[in-house]
Amino acid sequence: MTEKPKDTNEKLDYALEEWKNAREATSKFDEILVDLRKYGFSIITGIITADAFIGFSKPIADIQIGAIIVTMILIVILYWVDRYYDGLLWGAVMRTRFLETFRLERAHLSSYISGFLPDKIVTLLHYMYGVFLLGALILGLSVTSVAANGFDPTSRLNIVLFVSFSLAIVGMIATYVNTDRERKRLVCFVNDLFRVYKEEMKKTDVDKDMLSKELEGRIEKALHP
Repeated sequence: MTEKPKDTNEKLDYALEEWKNAREATSKFDEILVDLRKYGFSIITGIITADAFIGFSKPIADIQIGAIIVTMILIVILYWVDRYYDGLLWGAVMRTRFLETFRLERAHLSSYISGFLPDKIVTLLHYMYGVFLLGALILGLSVTSVAANGFDPTSRLNIVLFVSFSLAIVGMIATYVNTDRERKRLVCFVNDLFRVYKEEMKKTDVDKDMLSKELEGRIEKALHP
């Protein structure tokens, strides 16, 4: 068990050590996300391109549609993993911000980094996964149209394609609602708490240590109700 710090200097050293660990965790999760998106997008692009070069002849249409459906499944799995590590990254960032603001009272590095990240960039990432799914669907419809000498929305392969695409979209939307929406709510709540308690910390007649512990307790309660 880690021994709790006793005096001010020990508390500061303890907070600084935790801040370093939080920064290392932030860098680690960020690196994982970059590699996941870089290699994941490359692999998916390669698979979709390979599916397109297999050909559009009728004998292999079933095999090609099967490969496209597997590609859709891979896209959804990649999105799930992306959201998982993105949540871990935000947790590390918020903890770092807390330590910077209320324990170290200096070096607001995480606040500056998160402040310069445009929300539109984050939103664009969600659309990119949707574009990959749409591209797989369009490729599949092209295969069935050529194989059947025309587009037939009631054909077996097209029905399988539309059902697979719909399930993939539902899976991504459900993931977004259960992760990103909840995370944004928590981030807004924590940011509001930061703002209120920063104003309180400016007062000369308050116990800053007790105030930061109270804030930490409220954050913990919000994260684990």
